[in-house]
Amino acid sequence: MKFKQSLLIFLLYSQSIFSNTLENFSENSKLLEVSISPYGDTLTLLSENKFGEEVLYLIDANKFEENKLTVINSFGAPNLRQDGGYSITGSSICDVNWTGPEDFIFQICGKSTRNEGRVSLGIWYKANINSKKPEKYIDGGFSREGASLYNSLPEDPDYVLFQTGDYQKLKGLWDFETAAVVKVKTNKRNASVQGSTLFRSKKYCSSDCQRTGIFLTSSNDPENPIAIIGSSDYDEKNLHLYKKQGDGWQDVPSLILPTTLYAPFVGEYGKIWYRGSLDGKSDTLLVTNSIDDLPKPIDFGGCKNIRSTYLHPSSLDPFAVLLDCGDAWEIRYLDNNNPGTKWHKILSKQFPNSLISFGWTEDGKKAFISVRSSTNPGDFYLLNTEKKSVNYIGSSNQSLDLELLSESKLFMYTSRDGKQLQGIYSHPKNIQGNVPLVVIPHGGPKGPADVPLYDPWVQVLNSFGYATLKVNFRSSGGYGDLLEDAGDKAWGTRVIDDITDGVTWVLNNKQVKADKICVIGASFGGYATMMSLIREPDLYQCGVPMMGVYDLSIMFTRDRADASRGKARYMEDYRKNVIGHGDDEHMLVHSPLNNADKVVDPVFFIHGAEDKRVPIIHMERMQSALSSLNKPYETLIFDDEGHGWRQVDNKVEFYQRLKEFLSKHLDS
Repeated sequence: MKFKQSLLIFLLYSQSIFSNTLENFSENSKLLEVSISPYGDTLTLLSENKFGEEVLYLIDANKFEENKLTVINSFGAPNLRQDGGYSITGSSICDVNWTGPEDFIFQICGKSTRNEGRVSLGIWYKANINSKKPEKYIDGGFSREGASLYNSLPEDPDYVLFQTGDYQKLKGLWDFETAAVVKVKTNKRNASVQGSTLFRSKKYCSSDCQRTGIFLTSSNDPENPIAIIGSSDYDEKNLHLYKKQGDGWQDVPSLILPTTLYAPFVGEYGKIWYRGSLDGKSDTLLVTNSIDDLPKPIDFGGCKNIRSTYLHPSSLDPFAVLLDCGDAWEIRYLDNNNPGTKWHKILSKQFPNSLISFGWTEDGKKAFISVRSSTNPGDFYLLNTEKKSVNYIGSSNQSLDLELLSESKLFMYTSRDGKQLQGIYSHPKNIQGNVPLVVIPHGGPKGPADVPLYDPWVQVLNSFGYATLKVNFRSSGGYGDLLEDAGDKAWGTRVIDDITDGVTWVLNNKQVKADKICVIGASFGGYATMMSLIREPDLYQCGVPMMGVYDLSIMFTRDRADASRGKARYMEDYRKNVIGHGDDEHMLVHSPLNNADKVVDPVFFIHGAEDKRVPIIHMERMQSALSSLNKPYETLIFDDEGHGWRQVDNKVEFYQRLKEFLSKHLDS
């Protein structure tokens, strides 16, 4: 196996490696996204230039393998201002998909403030590798029909499949009534989602439905699809599977399954693969040989959940899965004869203890590879299976010395009410003995989950000499629907207890100081930080809530958050069934604002003045409540940031101020 250093490093980076400073940790990712053309002739690299602008570079892949950097073309994001649910002040390129050997499409992601994170708009542009500028292709972001890419059909340059729907208003609330997959010409002249309809669902929801929530998928053969229609209704959770019948579709579904199954895809010989579980108790891999039969879970022994499936162009069936076995992730090969298995095994020896993923060409002769771990933000390589060579492309953060980073470890523990939960612990590298602990609840809360991969917050805190703990409490995704739903209307009670129980496990099993613990978090993590201080004042010495929701009564209603600007049916359901709106007694218990009198530990609030997702009114109300009780607090407001910190100078200031605050309460 031949490894070559890439000349691309000189295009994207100019900083040499010396040591890990706060500036190194604060560096925005220089290499955001990589893709390869269907037959491996062209690489696309989405990078950030020295002015902070995102640029899509098209690189000659064949010359690149000879260590010759040839930039074929480059595009900046179109200047886009879009009225509607988001006030777009900036735009970027995202989701590059090839539609032919030299043609591709990409989506425009917007920013609701100058430094806000990306927001998918459903607006697509098309280009050729030799185009002077991209042309608008699909504008479904704010239309009634909507549009999301279903399949770019890279081997059919004339067509692309889009999923669309009929967005209707029912009893004052918006939702999709029907869903469809449409075959759209790549050379069409208008920006609407028009073409031949491969499948359109029947009207699924009646006037008394809580929510339609239809989604659809078809087989890998777009001309002979199997349609799978689902409802995310809170009362009736079903997948409806239909087969093609002549020129139309079955009137009655072949099979009805629970929506604890998701992400179905068709494999070899008509097999259908699913993620999830029939009983909602895990997130595993299931398979059936017929659309008419119930799927059965693959036996992975004690490993209940999977984190990824691996596919190679030689087969429609996965050749491997990434298993979550509780205290570790591991690869399980399903087909030892698949070429993907061979190359994964070879690369695993070259990059031990790393998560390796592939983006294959259609013939499987080339692939771009990403290599990540808790001590590696991400390296990218170009694999040529015929030459048996690997060329280094670049890294997400070139300035870090990876040898100085701390490793994150998974562990399992049992909550006080008997639920099996997962945590992630990281100890400062080369420090022996007991150290202070910083607890970091994740955002969401419903669906997201923490993983044992690189996190700059963890590494910065470890570099300060603090251990860190993350907990995948109930509400976290990836462990089955039952655990994800168990956090509904329990944000300020059982969710917080799960975090506390994780801390207790660490105190009993790791080298940390029981009287030196602080909790910090952003978004829902900011809410969880405040509720942890309220519910467990004797456990913590301080808290740093960031851009958090502190007044649940105005969440998604009067706080001018993005999600509150449209009256979608799913949002009404979320307010009532997940947050608990409408239950005054519940809101009193679960809202930090109503429990300000219970805050006794030092608090350091941080917020972005331009935050559109969790507006700063939440922090202002919480601080007013504390001030009325003569309770002190510290504050840091970034005037030019939104829901997160984007500018390097602001990140550095955040880390510096965080270190000062933690030192006062954990180092004395």
